[in-house]
Amino acid sequence: MKCITVLRNRCAHYSRLYYSLFTDMPKIPPGVVYMCSGRVFDQILMLKFLYARKYKWDTSFVLSLETLISEYQDSIYLYHIGFPGNWIELLTNKA
Repeated sequence: MKCITVLRNRCAHYSRLYYSLFTDMPKIPPGVVYMCSGRVFDQILMLKFLYARKYKWDTSFVLSLETLISEYQDSIYLYHIGFPGNWIELLTNKA
């Protein structure tokens, strides 16, 4: 919960997330193959596990994030925010 609180505070106080390192690392649930990078993706992945409505997460949040990243793909590098190559697979809820 501390990781999510830190993310919330950074967002609420207009702190930069690009290139930012998070010192508190979330605990990844057993069975999930992912190594934390200390970047914002770790925090977003943790939100996935805490989000109650899995279908809404996939159809609303992940879809919106995908659209946003696509829109700014020429301006950002995903590795600066810790997004691995398989980020969509990690963030979606497969049955």
